[in-house]
Amino acid sequence: MSIDGTVSADATAGGAGSYTGSGGSVLLVADSIGGSGMVSARGGDSGYCAGGGGRIALVQTGSATDFSRWTGTTTAVGGYRAAATLGAPGTIYFETADRKMCGDLLVKGPGEVYWSYNSNQAGYSRMRTDSPDLRMRAAMLTEVMTETNLTFNTVTISDYAILGVKSGVSLACNRLVCEGYNTNSLSLYGGTVVLPENSTHFANTSFRVFADGSQVRFADDVTEKTLTIGTNCEFVCDASCAIDGNLVVKDAGLIDHTMQRTTGTTYHVDLAVAGDLTVAADSKIYADAYGWNDTTAPGYAQEGSNRAGSHGGLASLASGAVCYGSVTRPVLAGSPGRGNGGTGGGFIRLQVAGQTRIDGLVTASGKPRIYPDPNYKSEFYPQGAGGSIWLTTGSLVGEGRI
Repeated sequence: MSIDGTVSADATAGGAGSYTGSGGSVLLVADSIGGSGMVSARGGDSGYCAGGGGRIALVQTGSATDFSRWTGTTTAVGGYRAAATLGAPGTIYFETADRKMCGDLLVKGPGEVYWSYNSNQAGYSRMRTDSPDLRMRAAMLTEVMTETNLTFNTVTISDYAILGVKSGVSLACNRLVCEGYNTNSLSLYGGTVVLPENSTHFANTSFRVFADGSQVRFADDVTEKTLTIGTNCEFVCDASCAIDGNLVVKDAGLIDHTMQRTTGTTYHVDLAVAGDLTVAADSKIYADAYGWNDTTAPGYAQEGSNRAGSHGGLASLASGAVCYGSVTRPVLAGSPGRGNGGTGGGFIRLQVAGQTRIDGLVTASGKPRIYPDPNYKSEFYPQGAGGSIWLTTGSLVGEGRI
């Protein structure tokens, strides 16, 4: 098969105020695939809400072991409108006969940010957004009308893309390529990722857990089961995640969660580690100011212009605030300061079957309000209260700080 023209399952573009459709499906199966044309399953452009990308699969059944004859363009990007409303890209799959049902998966974005985020004193980022729409906008692997145990040779996430794995789906690969901090991300929405090797798995990237029941497992032939959060890597853990092995945070690696903001929000670091946990001296598990910024919080002062927040202890001039939460099983965030007060600390839950070594920092402190204007001295305004840290472990060692 030679494609020098266009094979397209694109959605139709819409006008102002329109809601466009997603890209469709393209499945090409041939002895050999070549040419310099285009295979496309783009989402529809829109003046309001753009469609998501579709799915493309190129399958060679002959003796060729690569796609060197194919020099054309393969795209499943989402539709375009503006940075906040671009559709998420779809998936592109390449398979050769020597890797039947274990080809290469590509999730390639548009080359620019297609998800936005709210900016406030807690520092929401592209990877830590509280918008339900933006948290779900990804190339998603689901159990709806498809395979649920997926194995690939190489999985590549590039050009501003997010690959999501939903509940009931397992993603395994021999090699994972996801580079670019705050740019590309592998995100678990209750699904499972099976890691292929002993070495550092996440560096210069972003990894997210956004739904309970998520799992990190290792391939059967891996002898040292260790997940490493390394250089320039942020692991955003907003829900429960089980790690079937050791967890190491080093080389300035970071584990954190999205700011809870309101008392009805439950984002928090919740990790169950089957082996050992190590936090190196230059690394941290961090939830400072990721707690409540809600006037209904129990530790929020009811009177006065500027009052600090309360939680386990009552703040000075607390004015109607109360202490709250469990002494032995703390699970609640810190309350905010009143007036120009800061946000309370978040919540970190760590269950470690083996040894926990903390040489770095595990923190859920409250913070003062952060002002962009340097003429405002943030430290003069009331602090939010500290949050919660609940650690269960076989043993605790190290010279760091909790």
